[in-house]
Amino acid sequence: MKKKYLAAEFAAIFILFALPPLFAKQPSSAVIPWKTGLNTLVQLAVAALLDVQCGRTKAFFKTRGFKSAVSLLVWWPLSLGTMMLVYAAVCLVCALVPGGKMFYAVQSVPSAALQWGMLAVNLAAGAFYEEVLYREFLPETAILLGAGGRLRIAAEVTVIAVFAFSHLYMGIPAVVNAALCGTVLRLCFVKTGSVAAGFLAHFTYNMLVMVFCALV
Repeated sequence: MKKKYLAAEFAAIFILFALPPLFAKQPSSAVIPWKTGLNTLVQLAVAALLDVQCGRTKAFFKTRGFKSAVSLLVWWPLSLGTMMLVYAAVCLVCALVPGGKMFYAVQSVPSAALQWGMLAVNLAAGAFYEEVLYREFLPETAILLGAGGRLRIAAEVTVIAVFAFSHLYMGIPAVVNAALCGTVLRLCFVKTGSVAAGFLAHFTYNMLVMVFCALV
């Protein structure tokens, strides 16, 4: 794809999908997280198309064989474990600060097996969408468009910041948590060359947090 068309696509995706969450007061999925809406389906379709365009996930499984499996088995639990430690640390700080409270909470949690199943589907779709958008398409496209050296660092930081501040509706602690976890997931992508391991880590992390929210 020519750079001018790639630049136009980058701008469109950034404006239509990366910017709106920065101004969201509370996504509908945070209220009833097991109900699938049109927005979720659109995000999933866009993520699938962008991932196919980038071709990294297909190449990850097709050309690397055994090395892909090893990479997946190493970076999935490593990323997940690091993210859980980050979550625990941020929650601990919130608990120790006077007036602090758990930063991630939902207004309702599933009460039946079917609802938990739909929740898993929604969280899987959301994790895949965010991994493709924030860990694959935006940073990698910026690099293809010429973001090298210091510009690459600026591009990486900008994408992580956009992802982090899309969680602002949950408060500053959530932004810090998302920034640190987003950095971990981006490193996972760089090391594996695919969203596969990051997707599994991201999805598992979100499910564990939901289970935690249901128990407290």
